[in-house]
Amino acid sequence: MRLYALSILCCFVSIGLFAVTALDFSSYRLGKNNRYLFEAIVKDLSLEFGREVTTAYGKGLQAIADRIVIEESQMDDFLKQTTDPKEREALARFIIAHEYFHVALKHTHTDEWGKSPPEIEIRGTFKEARKQMEKQVDYLAAKYLQTLKLPTTPVQTMFLEHPEFHGGEYYPTAEERVEVVVSAIEKGIDRAVFDHKAIKCTFLLGLLSTKLP
Repeated sequence: MRLYALSILCCFVSIGLFAVTALDFSSYRLGKNNRYLFEAIVKDLSLEFGREVTTAYGKGLQAIADRIVIEESQMDDFLKQTTDPKEREALARFIIAHEYFHVALKHTHTDEWGKSPPEIEIRGTFKEARKQMEKQVDYLAAKYLQTLKLPTTPVQTMFLEHPEFHGGEYYPTAEERVEVVVSAIEKGIDRAVFDHKAIKCTFLLGLLSTKLP
């Protein structure tokens, strides 16, 4: 059951092409139930981009098939880097949008044994494709923040300062992820991010890009 704090504004505001729930992240409490905020963000994304996803709460922040899993303690760990409500909202929306776009781009239906939906062409090794998938969803999540007029600076700080983002076999480095976020603020969609030597998913991008600057 969702618990709604009195301070939340349960209405929609128009921002550019978007109609989004107005959220007051001053009501966010570390170690408490903040699911009403997360659920509102997921609902906003589903309404705007047309791909409905379910939400579960458990281990890890991840996208599995058509579901976003949110680990509340891990979300707290990311959001505790700032007490500013807008910066916390930017972080929460970016993190959830990142996972949402994994679902929307059907990354969750690929695997290292060569399985992929017809809308995705894996051109390189799966490791190369997997790293580019992360860049793709970081790029779209940053575009989403831009459309909502939310700052990307706290996201860049999160990548550079949090040990979670040190890079690895399947993940870009923190510096690479910051570079992607910064590049996303430029006007228009850089299709090279989605028509890449490792992976191509421009058809799925086309279903989303009309809502992004």
